[in-house]
Amino acid sequence: MSDGSDDKKDAAKDAPQAEKPAEAKSVGAFAVLREPMVMWSAIAGVAVIVLASGYVVWNHYGHRHKTGNALADRTVCEATLDRVRDYGVLPPNAALSAPDPDKTQTDGRVTCHAQVGQAQYGMTVDVECDDMGKDTCIKLYSVKQNNGPALFQRQS
Repeated sequence: MSDGSDDKKDAAKDAPQAEKPAEAKSVGAFAVLREPMVMWSAIAGVAVIVLASGYVVWNHYGHRHKTGNALADRTVCEATLDRVRDYGVLPPNAALSAPDPDKTQTDGRVTCHAQVGQAQYGMTVDVECDDMGKDTCIKLYSVKQNNGPALFQRQS
């Protein structure tokens, strides 16, 4: 005998079911972003790309001095010695005694060291840009013989 509970179950099966609302379908490449983990992974990936790009741009254009590379570059001393020879301050047989420039207290100014025989010289230049091939990138400031007078001094 039945207590009527089976009849209720059968009636529930036979009754028309209310249709579930259709879920909005994503179209195209964003269809996968419906999953929360995939969406957060995509957001994290974009954030990493944006931060890395910002870091590269900041290092290239941002905080460093415009002549940051040239100030530590050996070519600055080679170009300086060529300039000093061209001015006739030191003879053609002058050679660098140290390949790397020394920074001075003035921003953008370095001193390179040369020698002729036993005589030592300090050549100080203002570095205006990174391309040592350009004549305007270095401006000769002074040439001094160590423990001696200035052989050349730019007038301000």
